[in-house]
Amino acid sequence: MSDLPADSDASPDAEARRLQALRELEILDTAAEQVFDDLCALAAQVSAAPMALLSLVDAGRAWFKSRHGMELQETSRDAWPGATDSAPRPRCPSGELA
Repeated sequence: MSDLPADSDASPDAEARRLQALRELEILDTAAEQVFDDLCALAAQVSAAPMALLSLVDAGRAWFKSRHGMELQETSRDAWPGATDSAPRPRCPSGELA
């Protein structure tokens, strides 16, 4: 059984549209922004997690617009299984779906 929501579109066309939309935002590889850093710090605090990330996944990597408790700026896209399911789903610090 798939873990994708029933209304999810995981087709190659949907992925191409997602990547195009991400490029159009022009947010990849931009400087840190305090509002996102504050959000990550708050997420770590309220979930009692040692780290929190705000990541954007492009064709080859997961890039961290903001990070709290970790120094890496990006990882391979392969390091995030399911990261590009077309419907966003929150994940618990343990990695399980919320």
